[in-house]
Amino acid sequence: MSEHEPEHEAEGPEAPPPGVRTMAIVRWLLVIAAAGAAAFSILHAAGVIGGERAQAGTWYCPMHPHVIQDHPGECPICHMTLVERGADEAAAAHQATPLPEPEGDGAYYCPMHPHVTSDDPDATCDLCGGMKLVPRPADPGARDPALVAVELSPERVQHLGLRTTAATRRPIGGSLRALATVAAAETNWSQATPRFAGWLEKVHVTETGAKVKRGQALATIYSPELVAAQEEYLATLAWASGPALPDLPGARHDPAAPRPSLGDDARRRLELFGMSTADIATVTRTGKPMRTVTIRAATGGHVLSRGAVTGAYVQPGAVLFEIADLSTVWAWIEIPERDLGRVAVGQAASLEVTAFPGERFAGKVGFLSPIVDATTRTLRARIVLPNRDGRLRPGLSGQATIDLPALDTLAIPDLALIDTGGAQYVFVATAAGRFEPRRVAVGRRVEGWVELVPGERGVLPVGEGDLVVTTGNFLLDAESRLRAQLQGGE
Repeated sequence: MSEHEPEHEAEGPEAPPPGVRTMAIVRWLLVIAAAGAAAFSILHAAGVIGGERAQAGTWYCPMHPHVIQDHPGECPICHMTLVERGADEAAAAHQATPLPEPEGDGAYYCPMHPHVTSDDPDATCDLCGGMKLVPRPADPGARDPALVAVELSPERVQHLGLRTTAATRRPIGGSLRALATVAAAETNWSQATPRFAGWLEKVHVTETGAKVKRGQALATIYSPELVAAQEEYLATLAWASGPALPDLPGARHDPAAPRPSLGDDARRRLELFGMSTADIATVTRTGKPMRTVTIRAATGGHVLSRGAVTGAYVQPGAVLFEIADLSTVWAWIEIPERDLGRVAVGQAASLEVTAFPGERFAGKVGFLSPIVDATTRTLRARIVLPNRDGRLRPGLSGQATIDLPALDTLAIPDLALIDTGGAQYVFVATAAGRFEPRRVAVGRRVEGWVELVPGERGVLPVGEGDLVVTTGNFLLDAESRLRAQLQGGE
């Protein structure tokens, strides 16, 4: 081969340039490092890695969780004391427990160690590291286990905007509301009944509910017994108008004395049979008995029931018609036993019925039953209502309201009352910056004031002159509940 002949290259794949493999290894190492950094950030943010270090020494506001700082203090928004993160989580794992009852005789005691008591208001508990003793509750049964007393600095009180008002005695009236049913007044009922036996020849009022006037003809009756009584009456009249009978021998007679009249006795018998004065006058004038007699309405009103049928034979006392005058009606109500002392006959009342929403019919309490129902523990009472236009019909239902007299009683502003649905309580300022929750029982509410009544043990947890919180009490309630949970979890 000549030395100038070109040299052939070796066959096979071309080798990569120098350093390519090293760069590939470095690239994968960078990808793995970035993935690890991202995973660490996610786990750290979730609290899986380094959570305890992140939480330690961190305080926040339970009402505004975004308020966080690394030292104790108060929330700049609601001024609530900040809590250490983690302490509230431990407390949430335990249910709030009632404060233990004091075991000693002192007026003040330690809630954590109830056997530590003292009569000194400034005394502290050595077992708690100097916790101040709190006053013994006036009524242990009136305390809510989810609430504790709260002590605040003057600055905190100002920041929360707490305002207090003294409980005071004042006249409070009110009203009593009860379900009512309208009924016809029993004093205005009447019945049309014959006082003799006979046959109904004609019924003039044939509809139940018809309105009749006093003296209106209701039915006509033929009675052989009544016809015979009329004939007897006419015979006595004829006898009385005849010549005088001679005196019997030896009989003493006073010429000035009136002559006995059998006609008066016969007339009285017709009246007892129920014949009207006009009908008796007709019989006297004509000298002939009336074949039929008319039964008339004794009072005006509406026919509530009718038992008269043409051609029927009736006995004395049979009820042919029942008539009620509805110009006055009654409303029957049931008064709870606890309210009996507040209701009396003559008190003003009103009625609202479903048929006429928004309208009130005025009346008065007319009757209180002398007997309390042993099952319902209520007293039946009635309200008398004028009904000249006849719109209040028997059977209507509605709600009655009785105006109650004002009584001098202990009351607080209704703004001070916190009602959870299951309990009602107030916060009482017992000392400078100290507020105690006290469960109360309330009565009437009038013009922004609430009546306080004795509780189950007959105790009034709030006395006259006690200062109750009226503004900011809901913020105070939130802090009291939070502190109760924290104490329960310790």
